[in-house]
Amino acid sequence: QPNDGVVGLNDSFFATMTTQSRFLGKTPTQGYYFRNHYELASYPAAWVQVANFLTGRKRVTITMTRTQVTDIHEPDDWLWDFTPAEIIFESEVFSPAALARWGMTDRVCVRDFGGGNTPIYEWGHNGLTQILSHKIFDDLVLDEEVEVDLHLWAREIDWEERYGVLEIIGVDDPTDEMAEGWITVPVTGPGTYLFSAADWNCDVEVEVFDYPFEPLVTAVAGPGNPPPAGSGLVLSPNPFSGAVEIRAPWLAEKTAGHRLAELEIFAATGRRVRRLAGDPAAGFRWDGRDESGRQLPAGVYLYRLQSGESVLTGKSLLVH
Repeated sequence: QPNDGVVGLNDSFFATMTTQSRFLGKTPTQGYYFRNHYELASYPAAWVQVANFLTGRKRVTITMTRTQVTDIHEPDDWLWDFTPAEIIFESEVFSPAALARWGMTDRVCVRDFGGGNTPIYEWGHNGLTQILSHKIFDDLVLDEEVEVDLHLWAREIDWEERYGVLEIIGVDDPTDEMAEGWITVPVTGPGTYLFSAADWNCDVEVEVFDYPFEPLVTAVAGPGNPPPAGSGLVLSPNPFSGAVEIRAPWLAEKTAGHRLAELEIFAATGRRVRRLAGDPAAGFRWDGRDESGRQLPAGVYLYRLQSGESVLTGKSLLVH
C-alpha cells in the first residue's frame, strides 16, 4: 500500500473480502511504505516484499495490543481542555535476514504520520490503558528470519486535515512528538514482549503462521525410483509472459526418449487448466492458455510431470 500523503487512510483498506481471498482462513497480508506509486517500482524494500511473497512460507504478524499512555500531551484544565488527545503510533520494521542475504538496509514496513497510513486513537487522560489491535507488521518473511527490529514512536495531533483534527492550539505547532524506542522481537514462534518509552508503553504480540507451500521447485518420485537431489523441473523464463519452457533434465536422461510423460498445469486454486503429453527428453512449451485456447490471467501456476512412477513438480509466475 504505497502512500505519498495524498491518498487518505480510508482509501487504503478493503471494506469486504471474498472467501477466495482468505487463503486457509487468513486475510491478505498488509505491507506499508511511505513512497509514491512511481517510486515504489524501484524501492528495494518493495522488491524484498515481492520476493518473499512469491517464495516464502512463513507469515509473521506483529500487533500492538495493551497500550498505556502516561502523558497524553494535551491540555485538560478548566480553561484549555482539549481532551481527548488524538494519538497515532508510528513504526518501522527492519529485517536482519534481508540485510544478510541482499544487503537491504531499508525499512521493510513503515506506518507513520507522513504516509498517513497509521490509524488515530483517542486518549481521555494520563495513565489510561486501552486494548488495541494495531498492526505493526503482517507479511511473509525469509525462512531464515529469526528476529526483526522494531522502531516505535508516537505523536499527539492538534492540527491535521487528513485525520480530521483541527484544534486552535495546533495552528502553529500541529503535532507533539512523543517518546521513541527500539525493540528486537523473535519471529521463530508466538510470543508477547513489553515495549516501554518515556511517556507510553505497550505489549507487542508476535504470531507466526507457516503456510503449507512446497518449495519453489521440488522433485518427488514413487517408491524405489527416487530422483537425485536438485533434479526438479527447470522452468525458463520464470516469471514468463509469452511462453514458458518446462524441462526435466534428470528424467530426460533416464528415459532417453523412450518413455512418454504427461504434464498437468494447475492454477493456484488447484484447478487443472491444461494437460500436455510428450517426450520428456524434448521438454514442453506452455503458452499460458487453457485447453480451449483462452489466455489465462496472471498469477502463480503449478506443474506436475509424471512419467511412469516418477513425478516432478514445479511452480512459475505468469505476468502480462
